[in-house]
Amino acid sequence: MGSTERSIMIDANSLAYYRHFARLKDPTKMNAVEWIEDFAQKTPHDVLLVVAGSPTNWRHSVLPDYKSQRPPRPDEVRWQLDAMSRMNGFACIHDCEADDTVADLAASSRGPVIIVAADKDYHQIVSDRVVVYDPMRDFVFDTAAVVEKWKVPPSRMRALLALMGDKSDNIPGVPGIGAGRAAKVAGLMTWAAVDAALQERDVKAFESCGLTSAMADMIVTFRGTVTRNYELVGLGARKV
Repeated sequence: MGSTERSIMIDANSLAYYRHFARLKDPTKMNAVEWIEDFAQKTPHDVLLVVAGSPTNWRHSVLPDYKSQRPPRPDEVRWQLDAMSRMNGFACIHDCEADDTVADLAASSRGPVIIVAADKDYHQIVSDRVVVYDPMRDFVFDTAAVVEKWKVPPSRMRALLALMGDKSDNIPGVPGIGAGRAAKVAGLMTWAAVDAALQERDVKAFESCGLTSAMADMIVTFRGTVTRNYELVGLGARKV
């Protein structure tokens, strides 16, 4: 993609659920394809990509219970995904979730990118040219908005998610470590520093971030969980 091309990248799975719930309240509301056409008409762009996730992906081999708590996909979500799959610019890469493919596409584009999704995982790839538009909240997450919400910059979001886990994906975090405590660590320590402290079982390193000795010890105790989560929450096709 060229350096001046403006791209819209839509997470088809996220959008299908957004329109499903909107239409449950009012069946006359736009379906996913209609919503995309309307959004594209109102938003200047050169490239429009609609990206879905593969039915299977490598994360299940790392965490068998990954997303296992989710109920079966509603029929309307399935038919909306099927309708989007017939649009120009549709992509679905084997063994990749939509956010992996979008992350790789956004990285290869040097122009401005608008990602349409409600998934917080995308906040880790926000930059001076990549923003995330959450249609459910009608809100744009740029770097300042990510910092305002999570108290860490996008570059530290992966470490934050590794510490706190992600209930929506059935990824357990460190017990007692929520977004606030995770931000204390991720805000002050690079992942390399966190990883080194975990390997060395350095409780003091986490205490220096403002955690109690009990919470710092909990992170060290669950060091295997944290390093596994760091692998799970990172975006992009898995490099084997």
